[in-house]
Amino acid sequence: MKKLVVLTAALLLSVSAFCQELDNKVYFRFGYSIPSWNYFELGKDGWDSDVTKLGANFDLGTIIQVMPIGAGDQMSIGLNFDIAYLSFSRFQTINDEEGTLQDGTGEDLVDDSGEDLIGYGSTANLGIFRAGSKIGPCLTYCPGRRTAIDLFAKADIAWATLMMPYGKDLGDLDDKYSASVTLGYAAGLNFRYGKLMIGVEYNAINPKLEYRKERGTYFQQQLVFMVDTGDDYTFEFPESDLGKKESKMRNLNLTVGMCF
Repeated sequence: MKKLVVLTAALLLSVSAFCQELDNKVYFRFGYSIPSWNYFELGKDGWDSDVTKLGANFDLGTIIQVMPIGAGDQMSIGLNFDIAYLSFSRFQTINDEEGTLQDGTGEDLVDDSGEDLIGYGSTANLGIFRAGSKIGPCLTYCPGRRTAIDLFAKADIAWATLMMPYGKDLGDLDDKYSASVTLGYAAGLNFRYGKLMIGVEYNAINPKLEYRKERGTYFQQQLVFMVDTGDDYTFEFPESDLGKKESKMRNLNLTVGMCF
């Protein structure tokens, strides 16, 4: 990992020095992130019908122009580097039935005294927080003096990922899962007019979410599915997931920001 950091820093310094006189840009942007229903490979049918989802993201980055391509100066190839990004995704459900919510094993969520951990009418949230950097090539087309379109593909380096439940009246339901450096990818485009920057980006990453209280135990290995047996429902581990450590995460990010 140290070699990766040193190599990235050296590359940025050398490219920046080479491109001092080109029209390089620094930007910040934020926006709405749409988590896929295929988080954790569950698919739409793997979530309860009353679950809702949303997300948000923030990027601070730069577009470094390396060289013009083609005739004229309308197109160029460069390097798009998100120096830092923050990403948040949330899945939410409300306990609107008498009794208790159940965890992934079908057991009631109660503490040692038998009290409900999530009370009737309470909201339970599953939050996924991620911080990292992204870097990759960028193709820029400038149809006008103040207008530019950037098409990019980037390696996503998530320095840290944290997944945790949160909400009111959760009691002892505080299981946290985390992952350190994880590599993924992102692709998308930006439309720039003057200082305004609007973009769309698809992001995919598979962190190994390890249980904070029990090392060597991963969230993906703990997932169980409810199976219809005819007269009743049972919970079981799918055989294909028993050896998995990575949790699939996919987001579509819609952003707006300023570019200087």
